Amino acid sequence: MAEGDRADRLLSVMVDRLVEAGLVKRRGCRRTDSTDVLAAVRRLDRTELVGETLRAALEGLAAADEDWVSVLVTAEWARRYGRPVRYDRLPREKTGRERYAVAVGEDGMRLFHALLAPGAPARLRRLPWVEVLRQVWVQQYWYDETGALRWRGPKQTRDRLSRRHSPRRSMSADASDGRPDPALARVQWSSVEIVSPHDPQARFSHKPGKAEWVGYKDHQTETCDPEQDIDALERIHSNLAARDLAPAERLVDGGYTSPATIHRARTEYGIDLVGPVRLAPTARALPGFNKVDFRAN
Repeated sequence: MAEGDRADRLLSVMVDRLVEAGLVKRRGCRRTDSTDVLAAVRRLDRTELVGETLRAALEGLAAADEDWVSVLVTAEWARRYGRPVRYDRLPREKTGRERYAVAVGEDGMRLFHALLAPGAPARLRRLPWVEVLRQVWVQQYWYDETGALRWRGPKQTRDRLSRRHSPRRSMSADASDGRPDPALARVQWSSVEIVSPHDPQARFSHKPGKAEWVGYKDHQTETCDPEQDIDALERIHSNLAARDLAPAERLVDGGYTSPATIHRARTEYGIDLVGPVRLAPTARALPGFNKVDFRAN
């Protein structure tokens, strides 16, 4: 069921049957909200992440070609990656942890050079563990102007996709277009950063002031008619409209309401989007109108 789109196709059949039985109306009222889905992985800090990613890659390569890997593994590698990487087994002081992270990065680069060397089995380079290792190394390391491998700095802020092209509300931010400054060699946004090699699709997510987790955010839509028991919003509307199931009215929480989403829902799909108006920004005032500039008649 987890492979490909099998679950989605089964859900599509179920919705068709519910419509035929009269349990789901083609118009009416719908409610949409998001919920957190936890990944079945241990939460790692960045130092644990790189060590565990390299260990997992070595395990995957050993399963595919043990003889080839055995030539590379030194006594130091066996000590460092012979068991799962855990926080309590790493250096405690900050400088020691940074030295460990750079050492792991250099080990990973030696592995990459070996995989790219003439005579190395091409099939090993295509293993999923190797691809995850490559992505993590791009996200966590960089080469400076002298050619030395460096450990990237932490994120400046918790990034959200919706803010990437928005003006900064704080003058302390280094980038004016809502993106981290590439010159600072920081870690990428949370929306793209791999946080565990054992579930490379999982991401760090949070609801400000409520919860934070590693996993997924699931957007669910349900019927809420009286007689019946923001990128994501657009996709949901499009899918419902394609099946002729777009509601006349849709109830959402404050995370889905904005002038753009309300206008698009009404003009593109004939849906009245109903939800709370977002609070006025408390940081530095942005140009343009705010809630206080309008009065209901």
